[in-house]
Amino acid sequence: MASANYILNEILDAPFDAVHPTKRLRGIPAGKVKVPYLWWLMVGLIVGAFALCALFKFNWGYQASLALLLLSGWCTMCPPSA
Repeated sequence: MASANYILNEILDAPFDAVHPTKRLRGIPAGKVKVPYLWWLMVGLIVGAFALCALFKFNWGYQASLALLLLSGWCTMCPPSA
């Protein structure tokens, strides 16, 4: 789940990284990585995290913690209110 959140953060930061002197060389701002593939990878990681949780029969508390970690990552998409 943390990797999925990291991918989301990289996608959202790409426009700002594009104007940064050193971060502009990263994969997304430099155009080396195609963003649609990253969206699919992120979805796969999320599904995989919950599938592994179900496969190993972890309790609902563990699934809730995965969901909260996912939610915390998605909250980065919400712009702060001014």
